[in-house]
Amino acid sequence: MERQGFGIRLGALIIDALILIVLDFIIGQIFPRPVGVLRPGGGAAFIIFSNLFHLGYTSTEIFKAASPGKMILGLKIGSETGSPATQNQLITRWAIKNSFSLLSILTIIPILGFIFGLLAILAGLTVVVGCFLALGVQRQALHDMLAHTAVYRTAPAVIGAPSIAVPPPPPPVG
Repeated sequence: MERQGFGIRLGALIIDALILIVLDFIIGQIFPRPVGVLRPGGGAAFIIFSNLFHLGYTSTEIFKAASPGKMILGLKIGSETGSPATQNQLITRWAIKNSFSLLSILTIIPILGFIFGLLAILAGLTVVVGCFLALGVQRQALHDMLAHTAVYRTAPAVIGAPSIAVPPPPPPVG
């Protein structure tokens, strides 16, 4: 199996983001989005449910070693040695990668919410910048390096360019 770099992983992220945008839209219809300062009830409920849906959706990376976007593109998270990732590695990777959402839930706590909000922003920026490390030779994002994991292609993409059959070369003339 060959480690996969930034491009195809970005494709998986875009697929996951589109699915999450639809889920967020549905949650926004049920719970009003916060405007400015959090309002009792609506704003906090939106933040909690939106982040819980996000965390639940991405938890497939713990149980299946791939998000739905990765599954569609035939990718799987494994150990950096090429063997299957352990449950602890997958949990560590997921927690680091989703630290923004984990901390965002805590922003509803009075007084401490501001501090958790700042920590969430810092964590989110660190994860985003850390993703660009997948452009390197090791093809590991920061969350992969910290969890000792890597992303591999294990199957052809479910969605992709049509394959073209190449005829075998003609036999030698002789």
